[in-house]
Amino acid sequence: MRWTLAKSLWGEWAQTFAVAVFGILAVLLVMQLARLAPLVFRSGYDAWVLLSLMGAVVPGFLAVVLPVGHLAALWAVLARWRRDGEWIGLRAVGVSFNRVAWLTAPLSLGVALGVAGFVHLVAPANLALGEALIKEAAPEALARMIQPGRFVRLGDAKIYVAEITPDGAWRHPLIVREDGGETDVIRAESARCVPQRFGFRLEMENGVWERRGDKLRDRLAFRTVSVPLSVHGAGDGLAGVLVPWQGWSSIELMARLQNPDDGNPERRRWRATLALRLAAPLAALGFGLLAVGLGLRWTPSSSAGVYAASAACVTVYYLLERLGMALGEKGTLAPEWAPLPPLALLFLVVALLLWPGRRRE
Repeated sequence: MRWTLAKSLWGEWAQTFAVAVFGILAVLLVMQLARLAPLVFRSGYDAWVLLSLMGAVVPGFLAVVLPVGHLAALWAVLARWRRDGEWIGLRAVGVSFNRVAWLTAPLSLGVALGVAGFVHLVAPANLALGEALIKEAAPEALARMIQPGRFVRLGDAKIYVAEITPDGAWRHPLIVREDGGETDVIRAESARCVPQRFGFRLEMENGVWERRGDKLRDRLAFRTVSVPLSVHGAGDGLAGVLVPWQGWSSIELMARLQNPDDGNPERRRWRATLALRLAAPLAALGFGLLAVGLGLRWTPSSSAGVYAASAACVTVYYLLERLGMALGEKGTLAPEWAPLPPLALLFLVVALLLWPGRRRE
């Protein structure tokens, strides 16, 4: 009897879970595609780079989508059983709600382990691969954008190149960059472009750097100078998708945090990110328990009501998580405690729903 009940519960959960996960993932991917496509194509990259970047962010999305799908699927199954009167039949043959609740434990544990694998290993590795791909494709992207004999805008600068030699050297480059009420004009005999993360560094030789303003005109001759460039301003957008330290595994992140000599100003964000990664599997378990408690206490009239209520629960959780992250970065809250407010609220609600004196079967 127990094995038959388990197969029924797990089979129905698996079907609903797959539909929920693929549906939510499709929506997120469409939104990400709309965000990335203009940045990638304006930066001179091709469709293959866009598809590769989309693949790089999928594991990170799955770390969020799996708990959400688990909550919606498990709650939907339990709610349907109650609406269709299957609980009455189960109680008639001596199956208590506690037994059914225990049968959901392997499902929640499996989702939590999957989330742990994604946030600690798979998602960081994929983001690191995406960043490496961007850097590898950068020279080809720049070649598509720079047109000798014409001014081309790159980020906040206008660039003119008289000629590009077969070995990639720029002849007589000119850069015009506006900064407030002042304008920098940089001329040189030659230059070479060095790809960097989401941008370029122009190594210019034998030239003049002029700064022009209403009452200011400085002129500086140089032998060599390094000028950073951003591609169409898109570097900032791509940097928001592929942040360097998010491509580190949790083990690497902990190793860097243990180095007292590292004065990187991002350390508070590293600590908060590590705390969120450690909390993600606990959140997945909490969502599973929440689904059990809600299935016991509240039965929406339809599956659509379950999905809408699940979305509302998840939205509240992640808004609180973002709030904790912001407070941790500003120093109001210790970064390690960033995920505490949503986790505490989640398990408090679970305790209230599953408290023996409040249960109704």
